[in-house]
Amino acid sequence: MSSLLRALFNGASKHKKLSEEWATIREPVVEGVTFYCKYLGSTLVDDPKGEESTSEAIKRIIHAAKQVSRKPERVSLHVSLQGIRMAHTTTSELLLHTSIYKISYCSADAHYDHVFAFIATNDNDTCECHAFLCPKRKM
Repeated sequence: MSSLLRALFNGASKHKKLSEEWATIREPVVEGVTFYCKYLGSTLVDDPKGEESTSEAIKRIIHAAKQVSRKPERVSLHVSLQGIRMAHTTTSELLLHTSIYKISYCSADAHYDHVFAFIATNDNDTCECHAFLCPKRKM
């Protein structure tokens, strides 16, 4: 028991301690985070949320992407409090800008572990699923 008390008082913890100002660091939250991935495409969906809806949409998107002979576009995906901005990596052309309020669901696909998708309402008030191929399983 004394070794346990000594470890507690001497700070012999295996975990890294958070700095005192961790709660005040807000740059990633406010400014957002940019991810680099490949855009697979999009398709219309009936249900604006749910794992089944995104899973079926991802299957359709991947099937359509395999039919086309070109490679998926490399894009930068900027996620922030304002929403999601997708831009072409080489030309910096803005390809998609979706407000955070129009996004109804997002998930990593269970079958394709490198695929991330989100469902959002587009300008025509229809729900659309956008799918991305990530370089790593966990991003």
